[in-house]
Amino acid sequence: MKTAGLTDWIGGATVSAFVYPSIVLICFVFVDIIEWLEDAAGRTPLTSVFLYGAIWMTISIAATYHGATVGYRHSGLTSRNKVSAVRKAIPDQPWYMWLLFQMPIFGAIQFAVIFVEFQYIWNSVWRSQLYAMFGCLFINMLLLVLAIGCLSIIQTYFTLRHGNHEWHWRAFWTAASCGLWVGGYTFYYMVYIAKMNMWEGELIYFVWAALLTYSCSVMCGMIGLLASAQFVESIYSNIK
Repeated sequence: MKTAGLTDWIGGATVSAFVYPSIVLICFVFVDIIEWLEDAAGRTPLTSVFLYGAIWMTISIAATYHGATVGYRHSGLTSRNKVSAVRKAIPDQPWYMWLLFQMPIFGAIQFAVIFVEFQYIWNSVWRSQLYAMFGCLFINMLLLVLAIGCLSIIQTYFTLRHGNHEWHWRAFWTAASCGLWVGGYTFYYMVYIAKMNMWEGELIYFVWAALLTYSCSVMCGMIGLLASAQFVESIYSNIK
């Protein structure tokens, strides 16, 4: 936020500290309530869920506000490039620069990088199989980060080349589109591979799949935004 010239770091820290942990806690409570209603053997006491959630949110909130305070006071995070106060008009963009056109394509490329490994992990989770290929998982994650960074930089380059200075959210949503493909595959797996026929199982599956889709989208979007921000900072800092 400081690099982008924003001053409301308290608002940003509040959103970061509360939104994601709250969503995760809600998913855990919702799934646990369903398991209690169905008298499942693997149900967890609600008191334990709320206790773990409270511990996690306490640590997360304290760490987030501390990190935001230290980061905002750090002098090395200020951008070296001066931004004009006058907003330039954005010219008409060609059809291949439309966000709705780029998101499915870029997301498909990113998802293709991890498809085989993700398919194996998802099978292991829902078929109660042991997963042990952590080395391959680490390599796939590195490839995913590299792919997201490269695609985000390419997208940002063409965005700036066509006179569009609003590259921030475009970089985020283009990278976050990988999560949409992850969500699409989880739905395909539920309908055509797992073929679930119990409403409670489908509901629990849907909750975890939605949480995974949201988490993957936020993670990939942040990677793309950071890569694009570093790219923009690098090219404009060399202009004299």
